[in-house]
Amino acid sequence: MDTIVNLIFGLPTILLLAICVIPSAKPLIRKHITPVITQIVHDQVPFIIRTQKRQSKLLDAIVTFCSMCVSVEFYLTALPPLYWYGFKDQTAFLVLCLSTATHLVNALKDLLGCPRPYHCNPPINEKNKDAPRVQVHEEMKELEFGAPSMHICLTLLLNLYLTHSLSTASPWVSAHLSILYPLCVIWALFVGWTRLYLGVHTPIDLFLGFFLGLSYFFFFRLIESSLLTFLSSSPSASGGVLLVFLFILAFYPHPTVHTASFSFSVTFLGAAQGFYLGHHQAEGLYERLKSLHPTALTAFQAATSDLHFAIRVLVSFVIVAVVKIGSRALLVRLTPKILDLFPDEVRRSWQPPALIEARKDNAVRKEGTTEHKERGLAVRGCDGVLWDVDSVRRYLNYVVTVAAVPFIDHLLHKTA
Repeated sequence: MDTIVNLIFGLPTILLLAICVIPSAKPLIRKHITPVITQIVHDQVPFIIRTQKRQSKLLDAIVTFCSMCVSVEFYLTALPPLYWYGFKDQTAFLVLCLSTATHLVNALKDLLGCPRPYHCNPPINEKNKDAPRVQVHEEMKELEFGAPSMHICLTLLLNLYLTHSLSTASPWVSAHLSILYPLCVIWALFVGWTRLYLGVHTPIDLFLGFFLGLSYFFFFRLIESSLLTFLSSSPSASGGVLLVFLFILAFYPHPTVHTASFSFSVTFLGAAQGFYLGHHQAEGLYERLKSLHPTALTAFQAATSDLHFAIRVLVSFVIVAVVKIGSRALLVRLTPKILDLFPDEVRRSWQPPALIEARKDNAVRKEGTTEHKERGLAVRGCDGVLWDVDSVRRYLNYVVTVAAVPFIDHLLHKTA
């Protein structure tokens, strides 16, 4: 019975995943679906304006805090302690679940291309200068399209799947599912309301995000048993994950205008790739390090084994931060040099699809003190960094950073 329920509610996710990688489906979606959702967004703008009349400094502080609950920094802070505490399989699947869901939301945003409510404000002129408008703080203006809402989708998915995963390991969680699941929904709805309050989403965006998060939860419940077995036991798991990620990135929908959504997908998928690489390689790397420096490693572990778990977590985060900063500094130097080995014709063929149209004239970029002229390659904004350079080094930076999490588990938390 559970399998049938998971299949029924997970089917929309399967269809949406297929739509995002089928080129012929994308024009049909933009022709028939996008105008409908866009019109609904415009119709719901007055509701957003009425919602914002209840503004206060306390609510401003609360909703600003809630807006941070869907970011790579949040997940880098929240998920590693679960892994280090011992919930390794649960964290492993949660990482894959959230990263692929993030990619799907980003792909749907760029596929639909629907505006945010503040994009619907009338132009400011003498005639309508006093007309009601959606208010949004400059720092809250998003760099992507509106529908579906990623915040409500990932908040719902994270809490539902985390509760489901922990129920297999915690009798207390298992005994209180009838309370915890509704609380997950209530919290997600509250986060959704904060997005209305901030003026960055309309109810239709939230409905689509909520629906997608719920469907993705059932989809992962449907495949979790066979997929978890593969990811936990197969030495080719990290390679398989890489191939899947490269495939879905290659078929990412071309947006109508440039957005930051593709970069977000690259970041989250790179983090997931790094996690599985570390998950399968950390023990071997740890054993090699132990054979090379057994005395130093034993002394280090003896000095840290008696520390409280919270202290060891803080030390672990310091190591992760050092790895992230160090690997990024190295990749900033190496990535342009490696990609410069490929001819322009080859590089044009892999330009990430979520970019501004490639320039036909010469594009000049500066990397340190070296200037390079590239023909037909897209450039990221005003800093002049080539888009393929930025995408590759962003992906690899998070691969290396998150791969450190399982290794740190052997280094600092193995005796916990």
